[in-house]
Amino acid sequence: MKENISPWLHNFKYEREVKQLMGSIYTDIAIIGGGIAGVSTAYMLLKYTDKNITLIEGDLIAHGATGHNAGYVIAEFEQSFKEIVTNYGLDIARVGQKEIEDAWDIYSQINEEIGLGKIEKIDGYEAFSQAEHLISYLHEEYLKYGEIRCEVYINENSKWQMSIPENFQKCIKLLSLEEFNALIISTKEVGGKYNAIIKNKMAVSNSAIFTEELVKFCQKQYPNRFKVYEKTFVNSIRLLQNNDCILDTLYGVCISDKVILCTNGFENFNIYGPYGMKIDKDFHMQVSGLIGYMIGTFLPEQKSVHRGSIFYGDEYKFQNGPLDAGPYIYCTNRNFIVDDEKGELFSVGGPEIELRERQLYKKDHLVDASIYKKLIDFQKDIYSIDREPVFKWHGLMGYTKTGIRIVGQDKRFLDLFYNLGCNGIGIVPSIAGAKRLARLVSGEKLPPSIFDPR
Repeated sequence: MKENISPWLHNFKYEREVKQLMGSIYTDIAIIGGGIAGVSTAYMLLKYTDKNITLIEGDLIAHGATGHNAGYVIAEFEQSFKEIVTNYGLDIARVGQKEIEDAWDIYSQINEEIGLGKIEKIDGYEAFSQAEHLISYLHEEYLKYGEIRCEVYINENSKWQMSIPENFQKCIKLLSLEEFNALIISTKEVGGKYNAIIKNKMAVSNSAIFTEELVKFCQKQYPNRFKVYEKTFVNSIRLLQNNDCILDTLYGVCISDKVILCTNGFENFNIYGPYGMKIDKDFHMQVSGLIGYMIGTFLPEQKSVHRGSIFYGDEYKFQNGPLDAGPYIYCTNRNFIVDDEKGELFSVGGPEIELRERQLYKKDHLVDASIYKKLIDFQKDIYSIDREPVFKWHGLMGYTKTGIRIVGQDKRFLDLFYNLGCNGIGIVPSIAGAKRLARLVSGEKLPPSIFDPR
């Protein structure tokens, strides 16, 4: 059993020299955070500007949330789209949704460019146990696009179709119980507990390897403009006047024109403005933490059809915000290699624990064994997988107050920028944020956005 070593990091090959920041250096832009957000931001800035970029990571590249996620890629928000529309208006909300969806192609293009191949969109399934939740989902789909684009399947034994609004009836296909179970590839009878399935597109990914390979690509492509420092903990950031920013680290100092925070909001350092004014509490204290838990079961010699599923149980409060909506179960299966043995990796995640009052999260955080038992029981009950998981892991997710990633320039301190906040769905939004920041830094004037710092 590999405790809190994700399958993504298990297959991680560290070939670069780890350098710590020693002494004093100068750079145009300092990026703090070596996860997928920080590295993607560095890539975009290198590609679309002529700036010198220095990336500073307190641990190792991709060993934070990027290496401890579910590997489930989807262009969505955890926050209700209806809530986003209420707060920002329909037009701005739709532009934000499109920005996330457009990042699919950017992510795939980068994968090809660095030699990892094209990202393949595959079938993803979301199973509903509450008819009201399904109706709410369809309303949100209509808000996003003005039509229902997803495929909707209902167990005909449930009679749920009788409660579906008439304007949504034409997008529904009724399935027998046998067909319904087969669609979700369940060996057990799930119809009755879950009575509707939405079919969408998603992908499976190893974001840790993606991030490491992107670092190596940037080092090779831009050797004179890109520097990486790991095991370099930032103690404080001082934002002075005239484009002078000072980052104090354990063994050195980085002076830069601009600073970009590409973190989850739990950096544990202070930020000061001119004259020593402490400013970090304004947004840091609005970031809440959830620790997500996952397991991975290896099935030797079994070839997988890559796919992912989400199961919303009765306890899921779909009308609440992401922090209090309650857990849902998600699972993926993909071809995988463990210690040179080929097979299928079946991963399950969902249960979360709130990190109260911004407690310090540690990777050796003690875990209630009942959390993992719930995931083990799920894969046995739904998919008849009774093997012991090879991997058990957990990771910290930072949730912003709005449930939307913070991307852009600080309104008061113009040398401070953000691509910040995981919010539970972080891979594609990180790429979208990186592209948005490159546009801003290059001087492009962007209209108001749901991602703007507030």
